[in-house]
Amino acid sequence: MTSSLPGNIQIGTRASRQRQAVLEVLSRAKGHMPAVDIYQKVQKKFPRISLGTIYRNLKTLKEAGLIEEIHLDEHTHYYEIKTGGEHYHLLCLGCGKVVEFKYPLEYILSNVPEASGFRVLNTDLRFSGYCDSCSKNEDSR
Repeated sequence: MTSSLPGNIQIGTRASRQRQAVLEVLSRAKGHMPAVDIYQKVQKKFPRISLGTIYRNLKTLKEAGLIEEIHLDEHTHYYEIKTGGEHYHLLCLGCGKVVEFKYPLEYILSNVPEASGFRVLNTDLRFSGYCDSCSKNEDSR
C-alpha cells in the first residue's frame, strides 16, 4: 500500500502517525538529530512508543529517500530531512557543534586531479577540528 506523507511525498509503505511524527520532528529541527533526541520528542506525543520503533521508522524514511543518516562521529548516527542539495559538515571536537556549509561540487571535483572522469553519485565530506570558542579556550589554558 502506498501512502502520502507531509509534502505529498509517496512512499511504498503505510504512513503511520508515528512515522509522520518522526518526520515532523526532523522538519522542525535546526540541523541534525540523534535518534535518542527524536525519540524523546516523539514520546511527548506518543508516550508508549519505543526507541526500537523510532529506529525502524528512521530506516523506512531513509530507504524512501526522505531523510539522510549522517555519521559525524564513531558512536552516533544523526538524521536530517533530505534537502536535495549537497552540503558538508564542520564538526567541533570540543563542544560537538556541527556547522553545515555548501560548496559547489563541480569546483571540488575540478580541483582534485584524481576525480577526472570519475562519476560521483554521493558525497560525504566532514571536517573535524575546533570551533572558534573551543580554540580560544584551548589557547587560554
